[in-house]
Amino acid sequence: MTNSTEHDIDLLLRILDYCDRIESCKQRFGDNFDIYQQDLDYQDVIKMNLFQIGECVI
Repeated sequence: MTNSTEHDIDLLLRILDYCDRIESCKQRFGDNFDIYQQDLDYQDVIKMNLFQIGECVI
């Protein structure tokens, strides 16, 4: 594999990991939007993982 391909695979694996973290958080806190709106920790975890995904795709 080329370095570019390895880099792309690494980025995709990181993105999948962040998605798994979001799913795990959702299972822990629940998927009710009202709960999300009221729980700052829940919001922070989701936002940070989305931010990390965004950093991977830039």
